[in-house]
Amino acid sequence: MKLWSLPLIALGGYGLFAPPAQPPRKDVLVIYGNVAGYLSPCGCTYPMSGGIQRFGSFVRELKGNGHNSITLVMPGGNVVGTGEQNEFKAECVAETAGAFNAAALGYSLEDAELGLGPALEMSQLSKDILLCSSVAQHGQYHLNAQSSTEAFLISSVSSRASSLARELGGIAVQPRLAINPFPSGMNGKSLIVSFDGDQTQAEEFARTYPEVGVLIYRSTSDPPVAPEQIGNTFLVTPGFHGKNVVTLTFEDGKFDGYNATLLGPDFKNDPDISAIYSDYLHRVDAAHLLQKLPKLKTAAYAGSQSCRGCHEKAYETWSQSGHAHAYRDLSAQGHGQDPDCVSCHVVGLSSKFGFNSVAHTPQFASVGCENCHGPGVSHNLHPKTVRMPRVNPSTCVSCHTIENSPGFDYSTFWPKVAH
Repeated sequence: MKLWSLPLIALGGYGLFAPPAQPPRKDVLVIYGNVAGYLSPCGCTYPMSGGIQRFGSFVRELKGNGHNSITLVMPGGNVVGTGEQNEFKAECVAETAGAFNAAALGYSLEDAELGLGPALEMSQLSKDILLCSSVAQHGQYHLNAQSSTEAFLISSVSSRASSLARELGGIAVQPRLAINPFPSGMNGKSLIVSFDGDQTQAEEFARTYPEVGVLIYRSTSDPPVAPEQIGNTFLVTPGFHGKNVVTLTFEDGKFDGYNATLLGPDFKNDPDISAIYSDYLHRVDAAHLLQKLPKLKTAAYAGSQSCRGCHEKAYETWSQSGHAHAYRDLSAQGHGQDPDCVSCHVVGLSSKFGFNSVAHTPQFASVGCENCHGPGVSHNLHPKTVRMPRVNPSTCVSCHTIENSPGFDYSTFWPKVAH
């Protein structure tokens, strides 16, 4: 054998025994949040969208498609307002985050306004992933300055840091330090910032801090079809009321794709998250929140049955409509004691003379004549002298809002109940 052929044989042998080339690393960043208390689809006009149960189905489907490296970030905006029901909602969102081992759950000013007790519950239920980078020395609150995964570093920065610090009894942190409080931990990871601010504020933030890889901002609109890019920073939003989920894919650390998915009826309810949501509804029921609502002194209601004697044809039209069993349908869905829902399914919920419960005021357990025409006792007693208001489009949209009746059109729906 000639000596010059030995290197070729050696090279060939190396080719046989060399380790195979590694496939590119793929990471998926999943963003869902800004639910603002909307834990389930709200409304009565198809197609309703959103909800944590459908979100659970989305995540489970994504994992089933072979995406092993999934980082779930829930950027906050969990509730609007205070009170028992909002505490229950915040804790329900936290438990949902924990069920899917989310990397971070943003803790924002609205959450802080609920107080220490709900914060401790949220921390426990979410498996200690509450993230708040804008406040230091926050006492008994179990909040993290940053979250780290194999591919990402995640921070949560508030445009209302001073107000948040006051609520937490801590010290507001400057954005530069809040972005990445532990610079030595970068190690080639992408920096993700959940930003409690709107798009305009986010754009300025991205220009000021170009080291941010992905900036998640709040919006009251649907997510754009493509992410905005400022320098090397991608600006994204999950939209509002938990209707959409956003995914970004990365290959070997480089941005590789974006998708915004509407959580429409095609997504079924995830059984595990449905169990969590069912527990939330049981808590609402057990707390008797519906009976705790303040009641106003108004004109007296009579109930739709009292209209029948003079308005037989109108009564028959009503009795065959969906309005006549609106509360029954709501109860079948588990929301019969939910203050968020009941007001548009019964007569006079806010009145001392309206709906209280099915047991005590069954005559008001529906969407009745007086939802549209107003309290009717005076008219019932003096029909010739006390006239009832006529229905117009503005009457309907007090309940059939864009939010809970996205397909509502007065000219289309009125003929179904015209009388």
